Amino acid sequence: MTRSTTTRLVVSCSNRKSATTPDGLMARHLDPSIAVAKRCQQWVECLSDSDAMVVPAESLYQGEHWTVSTSIPALAPRGRQVELWVASAGYGLIRSTAPLRSYSAAFSDGADRVAVGGDRSAWWSELANWEGPEPGQPRTLASLAKSHPKDSLLVALSPPYLRACVDDLLAARSTLADPSQMTVVCLGGQAPPGLRDSAPPVDARVQAELGGSRQALNARVARYLVTERADSSLLEATKALEMLVSRQPELRRFDRTPTSDDRVSAFIRRRVDEDSSATKTALLREYRASGFACEQHRFGRLFKEVLANNGPQ
Repeated sequence: MTRSTTTRLVVSCSNRKSATTPDGLMARHLDPSIAVAKRCQQWVECLSDSDAMVVPAESLYQGEHWTVSTSIPALAPRGRQVELWVASAGYGLIRSTAPLRSYSAAFSDGADRVAVGGDRSAWWSELANWEGPEPGQPRTLASLAKSHPKDSLLVALSPPYLRACVDDLLAARSTLADPSQMTVVCLGGQAPPGLRDSAPPVDARVQAELGGSRQALNARVARYLVTERADSSLLEATKALEMLVSRQPELRRFDRTPTSDDRVSAFIRRRVDEDSSATKTALLREYRASGFACEQHRFGRLFKEVLANNGPQ
């Protein structure tokens, strides 16, 4: 088979936005007791009826993960082309240039989580029934693959987003001219059954060479594959990542005790009361140094909640 010169890269959206999100475009206000189809319909109506400012996705999303992702197309080797697409819990599958309104919706944990468990896949499917912000563009990964069956599909998603898209990805892989044209990058969790054959083994050890934070590591691995591997096949991706991992030192292991949200919030409240200038980063470092575990995103969410809802006590 003739090798394609085009790779379609699909990455997770970003919860950080450059524009203020209207209260009505926050998923936290949806009623979780309503069936997914009806809830998604209400969400789409909110997006469609809003008079909020429209911003291209590439300008709306912010943060390290997004900065790395948007840098990839320009870094593609001569003769190769990379198209950037986004898996969004609010808009579904979109191009990086799609016109969006600032929103807050996610498949990951948090106040604006749109669904849990198997409902994530149902929500993703329901979003695909909507024409989206660019009518006529593919709304599923399967339709994206079908429109370009000889091109490569590189998917770099966080575990919650990958679980939401798993059925769509399986359909996309079966649509491609060769299943090896699809490569899945998913650090922070094992790829779902059915996709593991498409997911080269890679772990957080590569952070030592690729740099940055773990939050953006999926995007950095995708960038590495685009810029370093000889071609776009799964075999070459696997070889490249195996070589990269083999050069890395073992991960440092921390024996930390998991704690509840209430306990983390109490710590934050106490320390902010003692020092109103204390930053989120400094407090997380201090909390972990005391032997307790808390994921960075979770700590940041609780930090904001303490300041916004309770304030220093």
